[in-house]
Amino acid sequence: MVRLGRITPSFRRLLIAEIERLHKQYRRVLRDPKLQEAFDLLVRVWSREGPAMIQSNLPLPLDAMNLLANVHVRAELEGLEERLKVLQDQVSIAHSLKEMKKS
Repeated sequence: MVRLGRITPSFRRLLIAEIERLHKQYRRVLRDPKLQEAFDLLVRVWSREGPAMIQSNLPLPLDAMNLLANVHVRAELEGLEERLKVLQDQVSIAHSLKEMKKS
């Protein structure tokens, strides 16, 4: 019997399988609950950004997952830096007002 059709799994199937494998095998051995929560967050990001990982043209799903994790961390860092600047500005204004009251 001759089989027709795709003989290699699609990147999407490989990606889903890799996420499921890591969730079942890797997450359960993480002892720190904060690391488990961080891993769960990455799983949500990976699941949501599948099309971006497919378009990365990286040969292995794990490479695309690592790239996306780095992009996600960078975006989170940018947000934290912006929040820190706002807080620093607020503290500076509060100090200025305090100094004005003393005068």
